[in-house]
Formats: sequence, C-alpha cells, structure tokens
Amino acid sequence: MGDALDDVSEIEDNPPPQVVPKSLGDSAVVLECRFWIDRPSAPKRTLATASVVRTVKTALDDAGIKIPYPQREVMGREETDGFRVAEGRTAEFGAASAPEAEN
Repeated sequence: MGDALDDVSEIEDNPPPQVVPKSLGDSAVVLECRFWIDRPSAPKRTLATASVVRTVKTALDDAGIKIPYPQREVMGREETDGFRVAEGRTAEFGAASAPEAEN
C-alpha cells in the first residue's frame, strides 16, 4: 500500500508515507495513512487527503480487494409470529409481496 502513495504528487517523499493498522471494525481492518505535505493549509490538506484516498482505493481495486459493506440479518421472534407486511404494501429487498386483501 505504501508503494501506491509514492506517485501522489501532493505529498512529500521524505519522510516517506506510512500505512498503519489502527483497529478492527465490524467488517474491516481500519488502516491509517500517514503522510506529510509541504506548507500545510486547509485546502492543501483536503487536496492531499482526497488524492491519497483515491490512490489507495484504486490500488485496492487493482489488487482485487473489495471493501465489504456491513450486512445485518433481521429476524422476527417466533413467539410473536415474526414480521408481517402491512396490507397493500410490499416488503423491500426482493422479498415477496404481501397477499392481496380478500373482499
């Protein structure tokens, strides 16, 4: 990952940029990219950060590494008969439609 940052013109080569593991998330290993910029200012910091993020994302894509999205499974409790879809509405996320009301 550090090699990918070598070509980012907005950051300094010395000291070299570093990628440091910070924590484990729900579906992630959180990495911190540390880099230096010459004569820092808010606009330069924003531009450098955007360039670093873009470069890292491209490097991950090129390596076939996907960023996982958190997934949740929602289940209804059996003793309450689970979830019901209200009449005339459909469930989201590809679930079956609610049965038609009988007249």
